[in-house]
Amino acid sequence: MKSPHGVLNLLKPPGPSSNAVVQRLRRLLSAGKAGHAGTLDPPAAGVLVILLGRATRIAECLVSEEKSYRVEITFGLGTHTYDAAGRVTERSEASWLTSERLEAVLPGFRGWIRQTPPPVSAVKINGERLYRLTRQEREISVAPRQVNIKSLRLLSFRGGGHPVAMLDLTCSKGTYVRSLAHDLGKTLGTGAHVSFLLRLAVGDLRLEEAVTVEEVEEAAVRGNLPDLIRPLEQVLGFLPEIRLGPAEVAGVICGRAPRDLDVRGGDGWLRLADLDGRVVALGRSEGEEGGVRLAKVFPPEEVGRGR
Repeated sequence: MKSPHGVLNLLKPPGPSSNAVVQRLRRLLSAGKAGHAGTLDPPAAGVLVILLGRATRIAECLVSEEKSYRVEITFGLGTHTYDAAGRVTERSEASWLTSERLEAVLPGFRGWIRQTPPPVSAVKINGERLYRLTRQEREISVAPRQVNIKSLRLLSFRGGGHPVAMLDLTCSKGTYVRSLAHDLGKTLGTGAHVSFLLRLAVGDLRLEEAVTVEEVEEAAVRGNLPDLIRPLEQVLGFLPEIRLGPAEVAGVICGRAPRDLDVRGGDGWLRLADLDGRVVALGRSEGEEGGVRLAKVFPPEEVGRGR
């Protein structure tokens, strides 16, 4: 099987780690390189963006995309991981909690908020993973960070000693849904943890279009794998595009950024394409100075449909 290049919108099941899923697919598809664009914790399910071959080079671009989740939060029980996989650290009777009380605190968690990562997370502190430091029972001070909860909506609520709420949210890069659940509990005066998490979307890649590992295996056997792998042009379609003529494309391939492009006022990713719309590079606009800085260049053999 020829080594594939492109992006798989995979439906990750609960249980395996994101890296375990990546390695399974890399072996299955004989991919020279494989990675993902944003980790899902082992208990979580949903959209896991798998990058194959040359597509691993666009991880930085896709990781910055906003993500949508459906989360089940159980109140009255706090855990050391802020999810159901952790040991219980706080237990209380929370039958007093109602959907109205929960709704009343949600506005404080919408928009830009300050959030501290969970003690068991992969964030680095002085070069070391936080989860390793936590296992060593070391006293660690973790600075909160700004994240953007773009939408947060209560879908259902079931009362009782340990009430359960279902919410939908859309958030920025770097948001920890486990921390959101923990902080909601603190605000309400009780423990809380994520009892289930489903990622609904990463940018334009949505759960309804995701495929399972079993479907990938079947497609590989039948020779239909290219139908599941999305080319760079399709996956990067959300980025602003700049079309380049043949001379400019040749310059970009040699590492020369195109001149006389006025993209002032922006500081995000740009898709540089030839006149047929094929991606030849990714660039970053130079802000108020104008112009484009090359970030990722795809040589001629890497241009085309990503396969």
